[in-house]
Amino acid sequence: SYLQAAKWGGDYILWVGESTGHLLGDEAYALTRLSERSEQPQANLWRSALGTFYDGLRRKGAGTTAEYIELIAQGDPSHNVFYVAHHTIAAYYVGDADKEIWRKALIHCLASVDDRSSYPVQALGVATWALAQTGILGDTVIDSAGSGSYWSGVTLRDLPLLLLSHQIPEGEPFAGSFYWRLGHGTTGVDALAGGWTEDAVFCTLGLVAASAQDGEFAGRLDKAIDAAYAALLAGSNA
Repeated sequence: SYLQAAKWGGDYILWVGESTGHLLGDEAYALTRLSERSEQPQANLWRSALGTFYDGLRRKGAGTTAEYIELIAQGDPSHNVFYVAHHTIAAYYVGDADKEIWRKALIHCLASVDDRSSYPVQALGVATWALAQTGILGDTVIDSAGSGSYWSGVTLRDLPLLLLSHQIPEGEPFAGSFYWRLGHGTTGVDALAGGWTEDAVFCTLGLVAASAQDGEFAGRLDKAIDAAYAALLAGSNA
C-alpha cells in the first residue's frame, strides 16, 4: 500500500513536471527511488522522465544546466543545498552528461551556508549524503576564498567528521540527534539547540553514505550512526 501511494505521488510529479517543465530536487530524487523499485530499473517511465528532463535543459532555447541551477539556487543557502543535492543524485542516477556540473554546483552552494541560513547543519548532512554517493570525498576544497568562511580550507574528506562534531552527545537533551546550527546556539523556535527530525534524518544519511564509501570512516562513524538511529526511533514514539 505504501508503494502504491508512492507511485500515485510519482504520477502527480510527472503530471506537474510535464505542465511546468520543472522538477524540484526532491521530486527528481523521488523518481529515482521509484525507478529503483520498478520491475525494470534500467528501463521504466520514471527513469525515462528524469533523462528527458535533464537532457531538455541542454536543448536549444531551454537554457543550460548551469543557468537552470542559477535559477533554482536563489533562495536561502541551506535550501539551495537541499534541492541541488537531490538533483545531483538524480543526475548521476541517469548518467546525465552534466552530472559533474550538478556536483560542483552543490559544493559551491554549500560554501555559502552559515548560521544565518535556515538549516545549516541539515545542509551539511544532505550535502555529505549526496557528495558521498556521487564521487570520492577527497581533497577538493569547499571554500578557499578567505578565513572568514566557516568552510575555508575544509575539504570534502573533512565533511564526515565535521558532521560528527554536530551530533548531540550523551547526557544532553536529544542525545544522538543533531544540533541545527553550526555554532550549536539556541536561538530559534522554542530556543532549542537540537534540530528537527529532518536535521537528524539527513545528518544520519550523510554519516551512512560516508561510512559506506570509505572503511576509514566506517570504524569512526558506526557508533554515531547507531546513536542517531536510536534517537530517530525514540522520536517516533514520543
